Amino acid sequence: MGEALLAGALVLLVPQGEVQASLGAGPEAVGIVLVLVRRRFPEASAVALAALMGVEPAVAMLTAVAGYTAVRQAETVRRGAVLLLVAAAAAMVTGAVFAPLAGLGSSTFGLVLGAVLAITTVLVPGLAGVAWGQQDRLVRAWRERAAAAEEARRLADSESRMRERSRIAAEMHDLVGHRLSLVSLHAGGL
Repeated sequence: MGEALLAGALVLLVPQGEVQASLGAGPEAVGIVLVLVRRRFPEASAVALAALMGVEPAVAMLTAVAGYTAVRQAETVRRGAVLLLVAAAAAMVTGAVFAPLAGLGSSTFGLVLGAVLAITTVLVPGLAGVAWGQQDRLVRAWRERAAAAEEARRLADSESRMRERSRIAAEMHDLVGHRLSLVSLHAGGL
């Protein structure tokens, strides 16, 4: 939550030019809302923020936060990679489409701007998210393996106690049987 608030503050503090001022605070507000719901809908918020970044580059910090979170929460590395590629493509396409409309230049400039923003705010944080997500999955697997080993050790200890009790009971049975036969032998002799 802290990184989302920090990114939102940075977005609101970014100086706005004439084109961005004509759009109003709408894209930034949408971006802040999307980054706040990123844990519940990680993939949708990451792709939507990447597409919004093509329209309003000021939400790039929010896109980085959402991309990192989405890829870190991805179930597999492949799914995270696909998410990164889709988000990067969304940023590039919307940049190419909206750059001429916003008066930023040609669609080629928008495509290049979208590519630069996609690399710096989608791919780089996404790769960091992949690394941390892999680490989380490894730690979880190690914990599960340690719990299974502890359970196996506990079962082995329990089984060895049962075998020892059975051995002692068999010895006691043999000893009592021997003593009774001696008592019977002595009683017959008397």
